Amino acid sequence: MLQSFRDGMGKYGKWLMVLIAIPFALFGVQSFFFRGASVEEAASVNGQRITRLEVRQAMQRQRAQIMARFADIDPAVIDDKALYGPALQNLITTRVYDDRAQKEGMGVAPALIAQVLKDATLFQQDGKFSRNQYLAYIGQLGYTPQTHSRFLARELLASQLARGIASTGFMTKPGLEHALGDLEQTRDFRYLNVPLPKAKAGAQTDVDEAATRAYYDAHPELYIAPEHVVVNYIELSVDQIAAGIEIDESDLKARYQHRVDAVEAAKKSIVSQILIKPRADGSHQKILHELQAALAAGADFAELARAKSEDALTAGQGGEIGPYDPDK
Repeated sequence: MLQSFRDGMGKYGKWLMVLIAIPFALFGVQSFFFRGASVEEAASVNGQRITRLEVRQAMQRQRAQIMARFADIDPAVIDDKALYGPALQNLITTRVYDDRAQKEGMGVAPALIAQVLKDATLFQQDGKFSRNQYLAYIGQLGYTPQTHSRFLARELLASQLARGIASTGFMTKPGLEHALGDLEQTRDFRYLNVPLPKAKAGAQTDVDEAATRAYYDAHPELYIAPEHVVVNYIELSVDQIAAGIEIDESDLKARYQHRVDAVEAAKKSIVSQILIKPRADGSHQKILHELQAALAAGADFAELARAKSEDALTAGQGGEIGPYDPDK
């Protein structure tokens, strides 16, 4: 059947086949399928577009990295929706760094890109760079060697700028000028070399102790030690203070019993009340609010109880009901 097709193809048909084959050879088959994604915009950074094709390629790189790190993972577990957000954010960050680096006049030498590709174990076979393995890998991502080199240059440039920012310290202009001034400053000085008289061979000089002491006493200003801090302080020692105090056993027991009685007395309380009977119209609420306001203002509880309490048994006693012991 194929032979019949070849035999029936004329001169113009063969030229048509050549024209069809040329784009596939130059751009690859995948470029025809990714053409729509390469035009659609996913995001924009400073006027530079990030296409859906770039996002898809970034997702495929992430998928490949996950598969390489976890060899036993099921590819079906990796969700494209989970990869989309990080992939897009990484592209945006890289594009921001790349845009800034371009404005600063930074660039990446082609020799560096070639060295990175050569050293990448992903593209090595038997310890050496394999062009076929490299082309197969980037072809799966929809790259050509030229577009992949541009992508790699952008990644290297963004990484270089990010490391530079992270390792750069903050310094004001006056601080920088001061530091440079210290580094570049010079000093002018003069000196005089006074040689010692040459001693005779075998001669020995004896230093008289009395002469040394006399010179020292005559020039005390030459041997003054650096000034030190003089501190006046008082030392308080618990042991020294306690040593001068005599404690009587009866006084100690009396003090202890006093504290016990104080604690016991605090546990007993006197309970008092102001009784207001509820009204059907709710007017008792207004009376309660007035009592609360009066107590908050500092009014005497007993006086309010005598005037307002509706309990005939306790109103005359200032509302006092009696003592309350929580232990009983």
